[in-house]
Amino acid sequence: MARLFWGLCTAVVLPVCVFGQGRSFTLDGALAESMDYIAGKLPEKTKVAVLKVKAPNEELTDYISVECDNYIKDNTNLVLANKKTLPDILKRNNIADLNKASEEDAIKVGLALGAKAVVFVGFDKRDGNYRFFIQMYDTETAHTNGMLALDVELDGLLADFTGEVYISPEKRREMEKDEELARIKKELEETEAHNAKLQKEQENIKLQKEQEAAKSQKQSDFDAAFSELEARKKGGGDTKSRLESEMAQRKAQPVVQKNEPSVSMPKETKEKENGKYFVFSLRPEFFTVIGGATAVGADVELGHIGKSGFYFSTDFNGGARYWGGGFNFGGCINKDGRIKNVIGFEGGLWNAVIKVYGKSDTYDRFYMGTNYLNLSWGGGFWKFLFGGNKGNFDITDKILFGRRDDILSGAGWHFNATYSLSAGYTLMKKKGK
Repeated sequence: MARLFWGLCTAVVLPVCVFGQGRSFTLDGALAESMDYIAGKLPEKTKVAVLKVKAPNEELTDYISVECDNYIKDNTNLVLANKKTLPDILKRNNIADLNKASEEDAIKVGLALGAKAVVFVGFDKRDGNYRFFIQMYDTETAHTNGMLALDVELDGLLADFTGEVYISPEKRREMEKDEELARIKKELEETEAHNAKLQKEQENIKLQKEQEAAKSQKQSDFDAAFSELEARKKGGGDTKSRLESEMAQRKAQPVVQKNEPSVSMPKETKEKENGKYFVFSLRPEFFTVIGGATAVGADVELGHIGKSGFYFSTDFNGGARYWGGGFNFGGCINKDGRIKNVIGFEGGLWNAVIKVYGKSDTYDRFYMGTNYLNLSWGGGFWKFLFGGNKGNFDITDKILFGRRDDILSGAGWHFNATYSLSAGYTLMKKKGK
């Protein structure tokens, strides 16, 4: 009996079921294809309702439901059932979630909405592939009018719903192109390294042959001199002594090498060439706004002196009525000597705020608070260092330019200059080569 039942089901369902094999769609493409399939199965003006949607998450379920309704309404000759009374119908039938209801209950809901046909949509992932599946039922007979299953490929839209990583075909082609370029570059580098190795081997072979030739020439000269000595033995003691002396000198001569002689530089010269320093300075500071008040504070500076003498640092300073900081660029003269001078430019921001309390003007108005503001943005500096390559006594002069606002006098913003003098200790530490 069971075999007979499944045989009858197969005979009834297969004629109305279509599988989109051999072709894959995007999510929107599968949705459009399935709705067009429904429109082709039903007469014009047939009222339909998409009631039951099953998808991996609620966001994707809502998207499929809304887009199916919109596509039927805007792109087919079918009539979309009005779902305004859907909440009341669900309540009467004790259905809490239509998407989880049985097919029989969902068909009854469609009939109550006045729909001639209801559509159930399923979307899931099996064996790593997405499948979009629809089933259409006649609400009066509860018979299946059509079924369609489509393969769906991952795209940017679907990845937003599933949280998967999506790489577009354009991006994938670009990545493959980069990988191919990297492979070619690696092959070129390997070829160049191999050629360089062969060239080095050839040079070594050439050098070895030259050394052997020089050694052979020396031996030939020695043999010739010895033969000449033997031939002249009878010529007297003086001639014999002279030839023996010449032969000894030739034998003592070193083998001629064609390599360039290595020249070692004095240690002091190497140290000066590699004279790169790390600089740290801590100095008490006298700070004055020209034409205004003065203040005292401190300056902390951290920087670097390069091989060429290029000086770069950043400093932070402040006191009772001012604060600021900036960057210093310049050149260091005699950086490896005991007496060093640094001249350059400084840029940053310095703010001097002068406050008064209980001051009254000629109209008996009483002021409490800020007298004036002075903002400086940059200027020049000169630094004198005396000591060695480690500890140094430091005197630094700065002249900064900016704008000043006299608040009480009402004069407004105008050009102004600020002078800074600081003296203290500077540590210089030689960097690695």
